[in-house]
Amino acid sequence: MPYLFLVSFLCSNPTFAQEKVAKKQSSAHDISIGSSLATVLFRDEATSPLVYGGVGMQFDLGHRIVGEKYHYLFQFSFLAGITFNDFNEEFATASVFSPQIYAHYVRNVYKLTDKVIWQVGGAIDNRFLIRNNSALMNTQFGLDNIATVFLVNRIDIDVSRKKATVLDYGFIKFTLPERRRRLFYQINTGVLNTAYRNSYSYIVDDPDFPLFDPFSGHTFGLSGFRFQSRIGFEQFLKNGNSISFNYGWDAFFRVGKFEPLAFSQQQIGMTLHFKTK
Repeated sequence: MPYLFLVSFLCSNPTFAQEKVAKKQSSAHDISIGSSLATVLFRDEATSPLVYGGVGMQFDLGHRIVGEKYHYLFQFSFLAGITFNDFNEEFATASVFSPQIYAHYVRNVYKLTDKVIWQVGGAIDNRFLIRNNSALMNTQFGLDNIATVFLVNRIDIDVSRKKATVLDYGFIKFTLPERRRRLFYQINTGVLNTAYRNSYSYIVDDPDFPLFDPFSGHTFGLSGFRFQSRIGFEQFLKNGNSISFNYGWDAFFRVGKFEPLAFSQQQIGMTLHFKTK
């Protein structure tokens, strides 16, 4: 099955096989499938002042539209991980699960050079943070909703090889073909940060069935701040598909007298983009 998936990615959309690097489409639509290795760090002071850190995997499924003057992305992600804490010779683990829905839209605002474009726009991110830690007994289960509206700044750099290049090292000679490639850097700054959080009064009456009434004892707040950033490299194939490698960072801080929360995630991964239009 993995081999069929790889063949589909490399060989699909044969009608685009003769496209030249310099040729631009008015807009390109694709379906994106990605996975990342992530590190997770959090502290939920409503249930424990201890910091938990660990690793996890994130899986992404998205739809992207890239035009000459804009970039749109809608994406669903799911993170699963395990975190640890070792304090005062007491070792505890907490499992972390986080489904997430994200969308952004940016437009060109300034062409810095022929190859460098600055884009500005907005993004919405709605994330659930689910934690389970049996060591906390009647507060072992935590379920929070973090929703944020972002101001987005994005830099897109064209690093394509417009012409084939011949490398000649005497007895070794080979040709580097035309290749469409790009680098990008994006930073999202939270301008409206909301959180539906468990407070100090939150308890799970029956630890064996923590999903029963999961939002009991929660409070809603507009405080806190959140940042996201992502840097990546994308290379296009002759059939119009592409593959990207990226590093991302997401951090949010929910301040408050009774329910502060700090969470950060770093990830490095790969995404396959299947051109559909």
